Amino acid sequence: MRLVTKQTLLLILTFVLLIGHAAAVWGQDAPTPEGYQRANKLPPGFQVLVPQGYAIQSQQSVKYGNMANISFVANKQFTGRHSLYFSEYHLDLNLKESPSQLIKMQAPMYQQKLEQDVQAKMISRESDAVTAYDPPQLTRYSWGAGVSQRVVHKYMGAGTAPDEVEYRCDYHGLIVGDRSIKLFKLSVSGVGTRAEADQWAERVAKEIGKTGLVNLNLN
Repeated sequence: MRLVTKQTLLLILTFVLLIGHAAAVWGQDAPTPEGYQRANKLPPGFQVLVPQGYAIQSQQSVKYGNMANISFVANKQFTGRHSLYFSEYHLDLNLKESPSQLIKMQAPMYQQKLEQDVQAKMISRESDAVTAYDPPQLTRYSWGAGVSQRVVHKYMGAGTAPDEVEYRCDYHGLIVGDRSIKLFKLSVSGVGTRAEADQWAERVAKEIGKTGLVNLNLN
């Protein structure tokens, strides 16, 4: 078990950090390797994943060799609230394509990493006089798992006002094809219902499911 865990960490870190390191180094006046693409925009098809009423705060797309990373953060500002001032939506996708034998060998390691991330989100937070946390709820999907939590922000000022309720949801997805592995995470906070976040997650999984390197045009 210890050996598998080390392999998992090495695999994931190599996959994610290779792109991040390349982006940092090649952004400092270094020659750009042939085939490397980086853009501060989302590729076609991903713009529709930004929820209505949300504004993108940061976005980045990187494609190099057999790997790609797509990430963006969007938020929606609230007015007239006493505790909740905005809702945030954060999507991060890592995609790699390799020969089927290599994909078959690596897939269990990615699945183990996904389960570790899911279980880490299942740890309950203690409520206090200002904020009440419901126990996290785990939901399984064909493409991964989601952990949702209802949070109540109590009104503490003079007079009376309703408590503010939000849902915080983290979705961890792993879509394995014959020649591809797609690992993604969607984090949502500040939404009024879990159903709203669930719909976004299903839409993300559907779009990622049909995404490959060939249709990630960053030009």
